[in-house]
Amino acid sequence: MNNSWFLLAIGCSFFNALHGVIIKMLTRKLSPWLLVWAMCIFSLPFIALSIGFFGIPQVKPVFWIALFSGVLINALAITLYVKALELSPLSLTVPFLAFTPLFLIFTSNLMLGEFPSRLGIFGIISIVLGGYFINIEHIKKGILAPFKNIYQEKGSLLMLIVALLWSVTANIDKIGVQASSPTFYTLAWHIVFPIFYLPVILKTGTKVCELKGNIKMLILLGLVGTILIILQMFAIKLAYVSYVIAIKRAGLVFSIIFGLLFFKEKNIPLRLAGALFIVLGIFLIVMG
Repeated sequence: MNNSWFLLAIGCSFFNALHGVIIKMLTRKLSPWLLVWAMCIFSLPFIALSIGFFGIPQVKPVFWIALFSGVLINALAITLYVKALELSPLSLTVPFLAFTPLFLIFTSNLMLGEFPSRLGIFGIISIVLGGYFINIEHIKKGILAPFKNIYQEKGSLLMLIVALLWSVTANIDKIGVQASSPTFYTLAWHIVFPIFYLPVILKTGTKVCELKGNIKMLILLGLVGTILIILQMFAIKLAYVSYVIAIKRAGLVFSIIFGLLFFKEKNIPLRLAGALFIVLGIFLIVMG
């Protein structure tokens, strides 16, 4: 396995954390439905420019299956994600997203025939635990509070489903990348997804004119989003999907730093404990 995937994945995790900061700033001004749609639209020009550097590849037939199935499942996952946040508190929903790399151990084996080494599995589990601890906002309710409330909180169950769906789409992305190229698949995805997602925008009554006052931030969001997704696509082409997504989730360490710097977030000790699990997980994956 080419070791350059690790540098690509670390870069992806950094820009993913930065992407989250920009999104958090924009959620105060835009509806989540419109923000999801705008992320794709404002990334398109930058992704199109990347095609100029890497060119247009030969496309295998399976590319189209990967593209449209990936878009459809992602549209469902994002809709459920927003719905989960509407139904339940962040502290009882977001922690479940940490389980995507764990699900990937099984979905990648089924879909791609990939299976991590023993150290790699322990590394993924360590990162999952770290991500889970970082996202628990109210430790007084107990570390297992999200699980205890999963039957009472519909949002918690929906978010667990989202984590599972994203463990499927990550593998579909690799199939699409292998059938074309990282940049071409990314470009095609960002063209098709906004078209599929437009009915959601119309149904929710969201007004596109809301974007006008936030153009500069949206352009920055598009640039950062382009960098992170292209780094991710190149990384999954070179390495196991479960490893890449685990390292991407490890970007929560960067999120802790950004949260402290930009939003004066609290509960840092618990989050730092989670960060230690993540660093250990990265070490185990690299050694594996």
